Amino acid sequence: MPPYLGENHSTAAAFIDQIDTSKLRLPVEMTENHAYLESIAPGNQAAKASIDIALHDLKAQMEGSPLYRILGSDPAKMKATACTIGIDTPEMVAKKVLEAEQFQYIKVKLGSADDKAIINSIQRVCHKPL
Repeated sequence: MPPYLGENHSTAAAFIDQIDTSKLRLPVEMTENHAYLESIAPGNQAAKASIDIALHDLKAQMEGSPLYRILGSDPAKMKATACTIGIDTPEMVAKKVLEAEQFQYIKVKLGSADDKAIINSIQRVCHKPL
């Protein structure tokens, strides 16, 4: 989690532990669920975002519809997005890049001793912009 949010895994877990799931509205009612999550504690934006994303996914699954349709979006008008690949072994990064076939761009997290090997492994399996 970004440190500027003042959150970490422990604070997110502590917030999530406070959620009474019986108070979440199903079928998913976003406005009411957001209000409930806000009532638990101020801040905790990363933890709340994770719950929000999960609820949006659940709503789409329950309705048997892609989330873009529920949100009123048109994929033909959407900007191209990148798939972010986290730091891992060069072999695992190459595997993840292959699994990201539908993305036009690949964003690669670097900062390990294997950065050059990671980039080389990507370039062996993919020619998309990084």
